[in-house]
Amino acid sequence: MPGVVDDYRDRDPVDTAEAESIERRALGTPERPGRLVRHLREWLPSDVDSMETARGIIHDRAESARRCYALDPTRCLTPEAFRAAVDQSSVERFFTSKEIRMSAHRMRVGHRYMDRVSEWKAGHKGSTPDGETRDALWDAALADYVAEKKAKGSSFGNGLNYTDGRSAHEGVRPRVYIDRNDMEEPFNGRKDFEGMYRRGQARIRQWAANYADYSMTGEDGDATGDALDMATTTSVTGSALRGVGETERRAYKLALAQGRSAAELDAVAKALGLDGDTRGLLEAEWHAEGAFARI
Repeated sequence: MPGVVDDYRDRDPVDTAEAESIERRALGTPERPGRLVRHLREWLPSDVDSMETARGIIHDRAESARRCYALDPTRCLTPEAFRAAVDQSSVERFFTSKEIRMSAHRMRVGHRYMDRVSEWKAGHKGSTPDGETRDALWDAALADYVAEKKAKGSSFGNGLNYTDGRSAHEGVRPRVYIDRNDMEEPFNGRKDFEGMYRRGQARIRQWAANYADYSMTGEDGDATGDALDMATTTSVTGSALRGVGETERRAYKLALAQGRSAAELDAVAKALGLDGDTRGLLEAEWHAEGAFARI
């Protein structure tokens, strides 16, 4: 009946083993990634970033479900309910979170902008476009998005701005930015998006750090094997990479920046004489630099 709350107190809650299994299936594997990982690959610079970000999103979603159900004695976190909660993990939930505050429309424009940046790099030997060029790429991506929305008669939110402060909506007063010296300058929509994206990268790195802390000690307080592996991976400036030449280092990072496929990265690594462990360390070093830190 409408308005009647079902009583789930006679149901068995999901146990730890089954909950972990549900989370693992949602995440998938590098060879067969889950839906969330596949979607994140369109946004993040590498498969490793996509997998670790998905792991964090799924874990946060699972913990949120546990807290929600724990506060209501008439509800039981059954395996079905837990699976449904985990399956609601999405890219939009990540980027629209309070830490990042990126709207869904800005996400879509940003995705198009990133595609244009990648295309520009591919046509310029992998070099990074300067700020003026990126401004032009952002404005073109936004103009195309707005034109498509108008043609369909669809809305596109109120927070989209060109790099000169103009709103995507005609007739709206341009936005300005007040700097530390109380001077006005145009609000740059591209810089705003990149700042949000950097916050996303920072959150990814925080998840990695939290995972390292969690894995650092076992129940007896001794360092675990996983922790030592993580420590080695994150200490990318240590002795593990001292034998790798600067040429090899830059060449492999360039391949990562160009978004090469796994097969292409394998070929590059083979040509450079890099083994699996060294590749992992170089990738970790590259991820830590941040996708836009090099722009």
